[in-house]
Amino acid sequence: MAVMGCVVNGPGESKHSNIGISLPGSGERPVAPVFVDGEKTVTLKGDNIADEFKKIVDDYVRSRYGADRSGAQRAPFRPRPRSRPQPKHEREHEPYFTSSPRMNDILPDEAALWEELEETLRSWLQSYGYRNLRTPLLEPTTLFRRAIGEATDIVEKEMYSFVDELNGEALTLRPEATASTVRAAIQHNLLYGSPQRLYYLGPMYRHERPQKGRYRQFHQVGAEALATPARMWMPNCC
Repeated sequence: MAVMGCVVNGPGESKHSNIGISLPGSGERPVAPVFVDGEKTVTLKGDNIADEFKKIVDDYVRSRYGADRSGAQRAPFRPRPRSRPQPKHEREHEPYFTSSPRMNDILPDEAALWEELEETLRSWLQSYGYRNLRTPLLEPTTLFRRAIGEATDIVEKEMYSFVDELNGEALTLRPEATASTVRAAIQHNLLYGSPQRLYYLGPMYRHERPQKGRYRQFHQVGAEALATPARMWMPNCC
């Protein structure tokens, strides 16, 4: 038999034991709901919660394992199976959450190097008249299908695409940023009156085959010179 007590803002795991109690936190009113076999049976209040809960546990054990009021011995109690399958991380005592496969965390020591590189790239691009453009991570799926091509590996095999359950819109995590940059320039009329030099920097997403050093969330910096003569757009970096 499993008896569990939780100090949480709700019933939490108390509902998944044979008998459980959700205890009040420090400074909260002394109110504690009790769950028996997953169902809320009573709410204990006041200063005698511990004694009352002990009595409930004793009665539960006596009714399941001991003699009933007639004196007849009851069959051993067998807890009913859980209503949900036990997650793998509980069976193997692993952490509750880990990052998605082939997507990595950038920890503070490494992030400092990233920040230094990003600042260097920003300063260099800005010195040639490029301005930062930030577009959404999510775009309509049709944008990438038209810009990249229906028959490419990126569109057919590598895009993270889904349908928004709230409004039925087909969306995709951006696999690259050129299409988003051109879309934003057209949508906001940036090309009327003067050429535009734009740069972007941020995460992209492709469901590529696992390879050493390559992740499905990767970071990319790029520059786009729109409506600019070809001889003028490339920074003179040599």
